[in-house]
Amino acid sequence: MNDSSDDQRIIEITHELCHQMDIASLIPKKVVWADIIALSKGSMKVGSDECVTNGEIVLPERIRGKLRPDEWTPIIASALAFERKLKRRVMGHQLRRFFLPGFLPLALIVVVLMISNPDQAYGVMGLLISGIIILLFLTKYLSASYVRSMRLQADRMAADLVGRDKMIDVLRKIDEMKLKDVEKRKRGDLVGRDKMIDVLRKIDEMKLKDVEKRKRGGLKVRFSSRPTITERNRNLLAQPLGKLA
Repeated sequence: MNDSSDDQRIIEITHELCHQMDIASLIPKKVVWADIIALSKGSMKVGSDECVTNGEIVLPERIRGKLRPDEWTPIIASALAFERKLKRRVMGHQLRRFFLPGFLPLALIVVVLMISNPDQAYGVMGLLISGIIILLFLTKYLSASYVRSMRLQADRMAADLVGRDKMIDVLRKIDEMKLKDVEKRKRGDLVGRDKMIDVLRKIDEMKLKDVEKRKRGGLKVRFSSRPTITERNRNLLAQPLGKLA
């Protein structure tokens, strides 16, 4: 099967998933293979075990042709569940839990300074802008564990839809490729600080056997919003499956 027919089958699979998940808007109609995608602010790496559904189906170029089209089904289903079912919940949590509690006092300080020092309006506005930038940065990292938990919830929702065995098999297949980005995320090497060894747990009849206990993770692991493959597999086996509601 050539690349164009593979892409067409992936599009068909995505449309089927959107129908099953009752997703009617922004149904992806094109497959893009890329390891890095441009965003409005910077860029984002596409993990080897990830998919982005932002109007297109963005899949990692580094493993193009290494999975059959149907093997992408659970990866795409998880991405759709997160982006279309859980993203608003994530944004609401970030707004209520982190951004607003910091923004309201900041806004009050800015108002008081504007009233007491009207000649310093430009300086005060600079303070406001700087404060908002810092708040956005803190919100992203302080909410990372919650975002990660929602991605794991998306995995459970996808497993409900496509089958847990199938999802675990695909994640295991990707993990066995020993891809650089997957191994880095497991070890916590994305920062050169305290590192975590998160050794693969073998899957045997739906049970994960410990090879080595997880060691203390570094800052990048604790503040990452993207779970490792090991976490995803352990999550699928250890918790009851979620619902699409």
